[in-house]
Amino acid sequence: MRYAVFSGDNYYPSGGWRDLAGQCETLEEAMDIVARCLSTRDEWADIADTDACAIVMEEEVDALFAARNAAAAAKYIAEKEEAARLKVERDPKRVAELYDQLRKTREDR
Repeated sequence: MRYAVFSGDNYYPSGGWRDLAGQCETLEEAMDIVARCLSTRDEWADIADTDACAIVMEEEVDALFAARNAAAAAKYIAEKEEAARLKVERDPKRVAELYDQLRKTREDR
């Protein structure tokens, strides 16, 4: 798996691999895992690129957690489910539009 998502509680982090929330092959799947973390009481998340040995998309993850409410997470997941249902992943312009809508929603808060 290329991406590893870690998340947890600021006060009682488990530490290291015990904070692993999931692993996946694509960055989009990693962001879905982060969105699911929003529906829990997790207070932080990191996406690690195991090929590059680096933390990636810190600003996007921080923006998701800044919103930190179930409605934002539900909307993000619903948009991704709609994208999958319509198979728009094959259309890069439509995917970019969905992400721009999400980014604008986060900025409006």
